[in-house]
Amino acid sequence: MSAAPILSAMAGGALGIAGVVVVSFFLLFHTAMATLLVSALPELWRQWDLTDDEALAPIMRSEALPTVSVVVTGRAGRLWTTATLRTLLALRYPRHEVVLVHDGEASGFLRTLIEHFDLYQVPPAILVSVPTGPVRGYYRSRRHGKLFVIDKPHTGHADDLNAALNASRFPYVLTMDVSTHLEPQALTRLMRPFLLGEPVASVAGTTRVGHGAHATAPQEVVAGVPMRLL
Repeated sequence: MSAAPILSAMAGGALGIAGVVVVSFFLLFHTAMATLLVSALPELWRQWDLTDDEALAPIMRSEALPTVSVVVTGRAGRLWTTATLRTLLALRYPRHEVVLVHDGEASGFLRTLIEHFDLYQVPPAILVSVPTGPVRGYYRSRRHGKLFVIDKPHTGHADDLNAALNASRFPYVLTMDVSTHLEPQALTRLMRPFLLGEPVASVAGTTRVGHGAHATAPQEVVAGVPMRLL
């Protein structure tokens, strides 16, 4: 008896077994995924319902609303930075402050911030929890009580963030780049998980490309398409 038919039969049997194993694996995998999805539907529905403006309204009136420090670091153009600050100050969240780190030259852009937001220098009454590089000055705004500006030399993003954390007054902190815009309800939605009675370490939001976006009002950012090649 020739060995070729035997080897062919063995190979066919092995392929058949492998096919059954692969098909069984994918059936079990997709069944498990479908089961998890179905079991998560009630929680997904609850989370979706809580993002509705009507569901957020009672939260906005709550006295237990956590206080949040919005820390802004990085570098951007003057118009973009002032627009970002105005949208942050106009967030629909009653208990937050905005801490901006100006890490550049002592003149120039800082003068623009002083003129736009009527800043005045305050004593350095800051509890330094994390050592940082030198700070030239601290400023508050006469027009916006929520705004706090730190003027320091450029020593890196991490050092800027540490300086802002030292100056933050509130226990919850949102860190963001100066070139990022937030939707008016973003802070309320980000803080919602902390009010659900479950342990939460951190939250994050969805980031979308904003090339060509511009602020038309303190609480409105219009998305746009860049007019030049990326």
